[in-house]
Amino acid sequence: HALAQLAIRHNFYILSDEVYKDFVFEDNQGSTDIKVRPFSSSSGALGIPQGRTLYSLAELRGIRDRLIYIFSFSKAYAMTGWRIAFLATHQDLAKKILAVHDALVTCAPVVSQFAAQAALELASEEVARFKKYFQKRRDLICERLDKLNHIFEYQKPDGAYFVFPKIKDDILLKVLGNPPASLRKPSFAREALRAGGRSWQFAIELLEKAKVAVVPGAAFGPSGENHIRMCFGRSEKDINLAFERMEKFFGK
Repeated sequence: HALAQLAIRHNFYILSDEVYKDFVFEDNQGSTDIKVRPFSSSSGALGIPQGRTLYSLAELRGIRDRLIYIFSFSKAYAMTGWRIAFLATHQDLAKKILAVHDALVTCAPVVSQFAAQAALELASEEVARFKKYFQKRRDLICERLDKLNHIFEYQKPDGAYFVFPKIKDDILLKVLGNPPASLRKPSFAREALRAGGRSWQFAIELLEKAKVAVVPGAAFGPSGENHIRMCFGRSEKDINLAFERMEKFFGK
């Protein structure tokens, strides 16, 4: 809600991407570290909901004229490739967005629009089932990471289906002592180093020698350096296989 105050004070828009809103795991409900704190009395006009563990900025009455809420069907409804989403914002701003969107895209495919409508009307039980699967896989990947606590440190994710472990400094030095063959190719090395350096090299090393694909943390900005992103959207079998390969690679 501090961001909402800044948007009002400095007159900027907030683009709120909430595509993972359906995947917040139950064992974190009531967690005080993510609970919304009420505004001071001077900011009460925003209408902050209290006592919630997750909320959308769209719920804040005082920010709605400068908020663009985005939702995609690709995640919760497994509709990747259908190219369908929606946004909600103030009517005046929506007209301006539509003028640009109409010139660039015209409209979403009709079949995708009907599929999205069916998803909203009929798929709530499936979304709940997906959520249970992801929570179980989240718990599994955290258990496997705990066994590699001499390699990684991490925070247990509250939702979505990614974890972002940090690689310990001594492991980086050990693993990256000799850059992998692909990094010795000048063109690839330049691109990797420009994108971030060590996390890219570490990811390539895992791919080439352990046959495990991860995303370099630097792909998400400078603060992601020394991290990698792992996805637990795959099956439990795949997660276990990946960690078996990493344990062998790290010599556990």
